[in-house]
Amino acid sequence: MVMRSIRWRLAASYVLLTLLIVTLVGTATLWLVRASMERQEIAFLTANANSVARQVLPLWQAS
Repeated sequence: MVMRSIRWRLAASYVLLTLLIVTLVGTATLWLVRASMERQEIAFLTANANSVARQVLPLWQAS
């Protein structure tokens, strides 16, 4: 009888809705942060590769 009351149903529906929203927001945030960090890491690695290439190119051409 207790679990069938309108109060329990309403509370349970709000708890489920809150969990769903928190999960969706968390997933979206994780996806956005991951994409941003991936772009940042690619830019960092590209800059380092270009720097190494500029330093090695004169040595390579001299050989």
